[in-house]
Order: sequence, then C-alpha cells, then structure tokens
Amino acid sequence: MTAEKHLESDLRIDSRLKNPSGDLLLEFKRTSGAIELRGVLLSLAYRLEAEPASSRAVCVLTESRLTNERLQEEIMRFRATVNPALDDRVFLIAIRDGRAQGELSPMDASLLPMIIDAAQRESANPTGRVSQQAVRTAALSRWLTTRGRLGVADMQRATGASMPTVIAAFRAMQRDGLVYPLGSGWCLADELPWDSVRRMVDAHAAERRVIRFRDPTGHARSPMAMAERLWKLQGNGESPSVDLGGVLGAQLHYPDLDITGAPRLDLCIYDGDTRFVRKIDAGLVETVDLADKAVLVIHITRDPQSGLRQTGGMHPASVVDCLADLLEIGLHAEAQDFWRAMARRRQETAPQKETLG
Repeated sequence: MTAEKHLESDLRIDSRLKNPSGDLLLEFKRTSGAIELRGVLLSLAYRLEAEPASSRAVCVLTESRLTNERLQEEIMRFRATVNPALDDRVFLIAIRDGRAQGELSPMDASLLPMIIDAAQRESANPTGRVSQQAVRTAALSRWLTTRGRLGVADMQRATGASMPTVIAAFRAMQRDGLVYPLGSGWCLADELPWDSVRRMVDAHAAERRVIRFRDPTGHARSPMAMAERLWKLQGNGESPSVDLGGVLGAQLHYPDLDITGAPRLDLCIYDGDTRFVRKIDAGLVETVDLADKAVLVIHITRDPQSGLRQTGGMHPASVVDCLADLLEIGLHAEAQDFWRAMARRRQETAPQKETLG
C-alpha cells in the first residue's frame, strides 16, 4: 500500500499515518529554534489528550540545524516536564539527506520510509503550510504601513492561513507587544521595542530555507554587479519571484543606511526556482559549509508582502527579510538603525487608525 493511501488529512495536525498499533500524528516543522520546538512538542501533547491512548505523535523537523545531541536533549527536557504517561507517546526526529535522526517508537519503525517520504514532499514545497510565524511576519510588515485595528479576516486574506492559526498568532503577537486586544479584535501597537522586533525577525529567519553559494575562483562578480544582471533578467520577464534583500535591499528602503558596501548578495525567492543563479554568475558553487565565504545567499520563504507588491522589475524584499539578512551578516547596529528609520517613516506616513476587517 502506498504512503499516499496511508496518509490522511487531519484538521488539527499536518498528517495522520494509519497503523494497526495506533494512529501516528505527524507535525512537520522547519525550525532551528529550541523555543519554537518546545511549543510544538507541547502542542502535540495537548492534541493527544483528545486521541485514543494508542495514538502517538511525532514532531518531524525538516531543514533544521539542531544537532542530534540537541534533539535528544530537547525531548528529554520535554518528558521531564509533562505527564509521564506521554513518555512513549511523543517523539522527535529530524530528516536530513533522506535519513532520520532522533527517536521513534519501535511500533512505528516500519512506517519510517513513509514518514521520510512525507517530510521530503513537504520540504519540496518552498514555503510549506501557512504557520503562525508566517502570520506574525505578515503582521509585522503591515505594522510599518498601517495603524489601528488589524482584523483576523484581513490576515487570512493576506496569508492564506486558517482562522485558528491567525487567532493563535494574534495571541502570540500580543505577548510580543505587536498588538493588544480591543473589543472582539486586536489593534496594532503604536510603538514596538527593538527587542520584540528582534525576536520576531529571528523567528522569521529560522523558518526560511537558505541556500549559500561560494566562488571557488575568487573572481566572482560584485554583489551590485550580480544584482544588475538579475535586474536585466527581470526586465526580460525572467525570475519574477525574486526580491533584493540584505544590504542592497535595505538601502532601497532607506538610502541613508550607513553601510559602505554589501559583503554579499542576499535574495528572497518565493517560488523555489533557483535556475537563474547560473545566469547571473555561472562560476558559483552551492555550499553547506558555514565556514565558506558566501558571495550569494538565497532565502526561500513565504512572501510577507503578498498582495502589496508592485509588478515588473527588481524590488526590495520586505523590511522583515532585509532585517533578518543584516542580523545574519552580523550588522546588528546597522539593523537596529534601519528599523528605527522604518519606524520613524511609519509615524510620518502611516494612515491614522486605519481599520482592516
């Protein structure tokens, strides 16, 4: 029997894998953040309360940088804090290069190929399902151009997320100070502290899929030259789903940003198509070694500007993505200056008390 016949949709989880010894609930997550991982494990524990005692749940990490040792540490910490009855019901694995790392129930060992297949299909989707983090990122982008009430329906339209996902995201945003409750809805805060912004940006960065390219010849084009070649491609109708991030993107948002030059070219891609890379510099080679100096870094992500962008030509990636790139490069002070400039612009230009349904 094929994996597709075993795998069934479930309203509360990503997938349900049928097994004679009890159903296996699968939650796929792209994250390298321990705090977010702990939230997923706790959520799975709650879900099991409504399931038969034979059901088990697995958090399946895809494209995570957490080591196998860290996975073991996190699952042990989780089990030390929850009901002991869940010790043999909640598991954690990571899929890397078609193999599983971590722990799985012996009763489910035969299902591992199906789990890996499902994880690879989920990972093949450039952005995956719409997560709470995608909603929070979109809301942070909206904060820069909007004041007043931010409605659940508006965020559903902007992100394609379900109503429960949006509501849960609003509650998390309230804890970060991005929104506060007003009547039956939420209203955007007038100001945001940098520490809250930094946490939200870091959480967004953890969900992006990153592809790094190095130059083995030492004669790569400059970031600006590669950006200009991409701009020409886009002028010919190629690579429409690519935006300029990093230093160059931030400078398009804020030309007075005090950075003398871009150390690399950062690009945000929303359709997963990276074939254009060879057209902007055929000598670049993909690398997974973080010690390698990357001259081009691609971030495959969900577009937080969906529905707001113009068409045609090269555009900067969202402020959130540019911030994430600056922080990743190590330009922490410059990232904070960039955010402050964007916040000042909001005070000067954002519509007063705009209401979104």
